[in-house]
Amino acid sequence: MDIKNVVLVHGGFVDGSGWEGVHKILKKDGFNVTIVQNPTISLAGDVAATKRALAAQSGPAILVGHSYGGVVITEAGTHPNVAGLVYIAAFAPDKGESVSSLIKDPAPGAPVPPILPPQDGFLFLDKTKFAGSFAADVNADTAAFMADAQGKLSGRPGICFATRGPGASNAAIGVHTALQDSTPMILFIGQVASDQRDREAFQEVDYRQMFGPGTLGMAKWAAQIDSADRVPDRRGLTFPAG
Repeated sequence: MDIKNVVLVHGGFVDGSGWEGVHKILKKDGFNVTIVQNPTISLAGDVAATKRALAAQSGPAILVGHSYGGVVITEAGTHPNVAGLVYIAAFAPDKGESVSSLIKDPAPGAPVPPILPPQDGFLFLDKTKFAGSFAADVNADTAAFMADAQGKLSGRPGICFATRGPGASNAAIGVHTALQDSTPMILFIGQVASDQRDREAFQEVDYRQMFGPGTLGMAKWAAQIDSADRVPDRRGLTFPAG
């Protein structure tokens, strides 16, 4: 059977935009791709949203789930338009199992999502561990936009870390957007070793000149930190703890 329809289901704590890279690859290969935008309020609601997407397919489809999305496709996989299920680093519960039961007793050394205790019936991730758990491999520009979005949503500073020269250039658009929208955001950028500075070292950039308000005006303030011990200091000067 030649199946050309693919339905992608995202996990919890994220939305369908996380499938962008996969969407581009599949479209390039000639597949019809549908990305389900789960409400993530309840499993039943997410299953219903997925089944609506399946009902709209022109024929049989491969149903793909990532992370919590695996639970969703397990429930929605009985839809008549489903030709097969694909689990990508996803939960694959058996009868009577749930995400809670599957992560209750992890194997030694197994990664565990940093889920905080429920608040008003909703689950949240520990923001300090979000990047390492969910966005460790995204590009610097994407990380900058995520930090900008976090700042808009919470009113607290979004934090972004970028590599040296190329990472700084990619992250610049996120910094500019944050400035224009008056969104609290802090960008940390790697620098060459101190003994290599001012010697035209590979990827050396003067970030105060690149981002400082006296030049491009891309940021309200730019400074160089010569020791990791001073990071909390600088963060406090930028956005004092309240």
